[in-house]
Amino acid sequence: MKINENSPNRLLKNYLCEGIFRHFCTENRSVAALHEDLSTEKREKLPTEIIFQQPVKICAIIVAYHTGESIAKVIAAISGQIQHLVIIDNSADEKTLGFLHDIKSQNTEFYTIINNKENNFAAAQNLGIEYAQKDNYDFVLLMDHDSTPAPNMVEILLNAWKNHINKENIGIIAPYLQDEHSKRTPRYPQLVGKTGWNKYIFHRVGLEKAPIQENLFSVISSGSLIPMHVFEKTGYMDESFNIDYVDIDFCLRVVLQNLQIIAVRDAVLHHKLGLCEDHNMLGLCVTTTNHNSNRLYTISRNRIVTWKRYGRKIPAYLLHDMAAMAYDFVKIIFIEQNKLAKLRSALHGICVGIMR
Repeated sequence: MKINENSPNRLLKNYLCEGIFRHFCTENRSVAALHEDLSTEKREKLPTEIIFQQPVKICAIIVAYHTGESIAKVIAAISGQIQHLVIIDNSADEKTLGFLHDIKSQNTEFYTIINNKENNFAAAQNLGIEYAQKDNYDFVLLMDHDSTPAPNMVEILLNAWKNHINKENIGIIAPYLQDEHSKRTPRYPQLVGKTGWNKYIFHRVGLEKAPIQENLFSVISSGSLIPMHVFEKTGYMDESFNIDYVDIDFCLRVVLQNLQIIAVRDAVLHHKLGLCEDHNMLGLCVTTTNHNSNRLYTISRNRIVTWKRYGRKIPAYLLHDMAAMAYDFVKIIFIEQNKLAKLRSALHGICVGIMR
């Protein structure tokens, strides 16, 4: 029996796959009989491995902030890898908005431009996620305006998901980060376990010897491919954080839903984290981010709020981030400029986070 993939019969089109036909169909089966099988409890007997013929739809979301025409590089790099691009302007900058609308006029169906007047990074991401959910996309790809994906990044991320034995339990597929200002190899915090003493232990793993690392509990949002169904379990980004720790808070909610966060070595994202610089400290390569005092305030405040939310539930995260904070203070004291102003802002943020 042959059924046209473009058949107007919606039920058959939705379930058009090799596994179903092999499992249920004979040459003499009627369409009505197939309907009955697909619309009753027999659906529970469908094979677990089903290869759907319909292509996956991915909507990329870029949050722009006073970019002007510099965002063109990111747009050009990502446009050929996804089905739709939503750009949220987070600055109300006339130059940026004008350039974005010029881009949209070239292909009104592919681009969607949204002006976020709240100037809130998390709110901007949520606007894009809501758009993708409303238009029934399968995945969202979160992007920063200063991140540039390699030509095949999205395809490799998607294939890692497709080929994973438990892809229904994957919450985030993250790329391999190459910081444009640092030569350091990226490391990803990994859970050892969730029970007993293992829940207090973490590893910092790289991707040099393994094509994929699993059981991670924190990745940056830029370059992350997220199945749409994940947001039904975790909710959207926390807008009270505005920018710093938005991605970490979301990752920890993903972990608490028993979903996997994985990173893929061959999916490369060229990224800029702050104003990174490499330094030699006692023979070791130390990378400073050189955030200004205002950013250090919000980082410290949101860091403490996140500890309070998830420290008891995911103690490995708490221990990892406490070590990260101590390391940040060492770098400010011994390497970075404007030490007193930065330390004052960071301590202020810690106090506000404790009281919040």
